[in-house]
Amino acid sequence: MTSHVEDLSSKKRYTEAARVLLDYSKDIREGVIALVSGNAFSEAGRVVRVIFSFLNHPNFEIIPTDQA
Repeated sequence: MTSHVEDLSSKKRYTEAARVLLDYSKDIREGVIALVSGNAFSEAGRVVRVIFSFLNHPNFEIIPTDQA
């Protein structure tokens, strides 16, 4: 997956790289960085707003997983 993202980024196809990061690898941080690198500021802001609204939802709860 990362080689595909690196290939897209090297070709300055940052929006497509961000889509792969956000949709398939669920890497929000790197996806937003890719969007900003490609000057897609409004989309980067939208992603951040959606994530923050999800995290601030009253029914959201982090359930710990066993690391055993």
